[in-house]
Amino acid sequence: MRIRLVTKLIGLSLIGTVTVGVAAGSIFLALNRVEAVYGEVALQIQPAHQAATALNAALYRMSAAARGYVIDPSADVRAHFADAYGDVAAHIAEIRAHTDDPVVLQHVAEAQDLAGTYAEAMQKMMDLRDDGLVSQATTVLKNEVIPVNEKIIAATGQAAARLQLLAEEATLEAQRQAASARLIGAAVTSLGVALALAIGIPVARSLANPVRQLSQVALQVAAGDLTVAELPVRGGDEVADL
Repeated sequence: MRIRLVTKLIGLSLIGTVTVGVAAGSIFLALNRVEAVYGEVALQIQPAHQAATALNAALYRMSAAARGYVIDPSADVRAHFADAYGDVAAHIAEIRAHTDDPVVLQHVAEAQDLAGTYAEAMQKMMDLRDDGLVSQATTVLKNEVIPVNEKIIAATGQAAARLQLLAEEATLEAQRQAASARLIGAAVTSLGVALALAIGIPVARSLANPVRQLSQVALQVAAGDLTVAELPVRGGDEVADL
């Protein structure tokens, strides 16, 4: 079977191309996983964590409004409470929209249930204060409003802590995937180089040795020595034809 010189060269080129392609493909797949993990952090966990932080801030605003209403039962303080309560509902919805973690959703559901209880206690306290019953309003504030508010803050704090943990775990996973991409790329590239050397060196020798022998004979003939021995012919490419 005649293996032409161009066929050998194409074979060497294909080996190099396949090696580079496999290495690039392995790295591409690993980096896609890294991108997916970081996307999870950026598009889901991080917004949910930000919403949980904002939720705690709204809860503290509600608490401040509740305490302030006992001292100043004005429409402005009542409006501040209503705004904060609306923000609580909005932030809870935002957390639900960005995570499906059952632990987080459990804490959020608990906070939402408590928020309803809190609103009822707050309304009771406001009604008493509006009627001029400051002492009774203060008692409701102390025994009903503030304890429920603290429970809500505890529940949302646990949700925020869980989201922070999820973000850290996702970041570590992305780092592991990045390290894996580097290792896979190095391993595949090393294997490809070894394979290319194992195949390329013999092929290169099969090309170089006959050419070197031809060069020596040509130099002898050019010097006038026509007694050169016949060269052994191996293979069936263009060099063998020469």
